[in-house]
Amino acid sequence: MSRSSWRIAIVLEGVYTRNLSVAGALISLPGRILNRFNDM
Repeated sequence: MSRSSWRIAIVLEGVYTRNLSVAGALISLPGRILNRFNDM
């Protein structure tokens, strides 16, 4: 593996984990809103 492909792999991994965290936030957001409505 050359150094440039290593760099690409690191960047891809960073983008992938960020997208995963965004997806997790989108999934948990409706649950948070529902909990807020239940508290009212």
